[in-house]
Amino acid sequence: MPWDARSSSNTAPSIVNSGCNPPPFHQSPEGQIKLYRPNDPSLDQLVPLKLGEKQRQFVDVKDLANGLWRVELSWQSGGQEFFKAQKIVVSNPSS
Repeated sequence: MPWDARSSSNTAPSIVNSGCNPPPFHQSPEGQIKLYRPNDPSLDQLVPLKLGEKQRQFVDVKDLANGLWRVELSWQSGGQEFFKAQKIVVSNPSS
């Protein structure tokens, strides 16, 4: 599965994008990550795209409600637009 909502005892729960590998960026990409909760739109969230090392971004999901979410990643770089969408299931032990 390209998106993995996970938690471990050593780290905060997070969404890791491990399956979307655009070509290397020659300039910083601009974009956003949308988290949609299909059964409760009031919980939807918008997170700015801010890539760290190895062109990765971790999104903390510890405060997200358990269950189905749709993650949409949209960004622009080098005059091109990119989009990736994936459904994930969040399962936080503390919820």
